[in-house]
Amino acid sequence: MKVLEELNIKNFALIDELHLDFGEGLNILTGETGAGKSIVIGAVSAVLGEHLSGEYIRSGEKKAQVEGSFKISSNKTVRTILSEMGIEEEELILSREITSSKKSSYRVNGRMVTLSTLKKISQGLVDLHGQHEHQSLLIVDNHLYL
Repeated sequence: MKVLEELNIKNFALIDELHLDFGEGLNILTGETGAGKSIVIGAVSAVLGEHLSGEYIRSGEKKAQVEGSFKISSNKTVRTILSEMGIEEEELILSREITSSKKSSYRVNGRMVTLSTLKKISQGLVDLHGQHEHQSLLIVDNHLYL
């Protein structure tokens, strides 16, 4: 099952513009130190509404944009939340724009939403794991989900 299908990044940290397509199953980012793995993970976190520490707008630019496209046809929880908002599509597009004044705007399928609404929707979409970040595997409630 593929959940995160695409990630579009513009003027985010050192990235001018980047489009990533994710394949079926497990996707792993690897590379040398300084290759940009953490920036890509930061972009995924940003589109999910996570707090950004530091400066994420590319030098010389006024804003950064991150957009993620998610397949939600089998995610009943997210589909229920979206249905309550009047959104019935099987594809979910989350986007975040960060301005130089460090203010963010959030969109769900093109509609402006609050951060709390975005977080409610994004909570069950992606599970990010980095080095030594295996705590969610120890939570018994997650065993059946995995």
